[in-house]
Amino acid sequence: MRTLNLLAALGSLVWLVLCFQWFRGTKTIPLLEDFRSSGRMERDPALSVILAARDKERSVSDSVASLLAQDYAGTLEIIAVNDRSTDRTGEILAELATRHPGRVRVSNPLDHPRIRLPR
Repeated sequence: MRTLNLLAALGSLVWLVLCFQWFRGTKTIPLLEDFRSSGRMERDPALSVILAARDKERSVSDSVASLLAQDYAGTLEIIAVNDRSTDRTGEILAELATRHPGRVRVSNPLDHPRIRLPR
């Protein structure tokens, strides 16, 4: 009986030491604030938003305008994917890309010959 109590106490002591070491180690894990203060990360990294649109002639202009109106200090680019629209969605996106060069890009999957699309 005495041996079992000694082993239980020794096991508890080992667990306490391991828990202490774990908590001590969590203090050395770098947090996001540490990256920003040390200069290892840009304050506002570049952000790309992918907007998939298919036959959204009525709402695509408002969607892009809403994304462009975001209050973001970093570089924000919108990649609009015209997914084989049969209405004027592609024309509207092309017009928005010419109105906002460098911020809005349009990608048409049919322009990429290596991509096989189901019909």
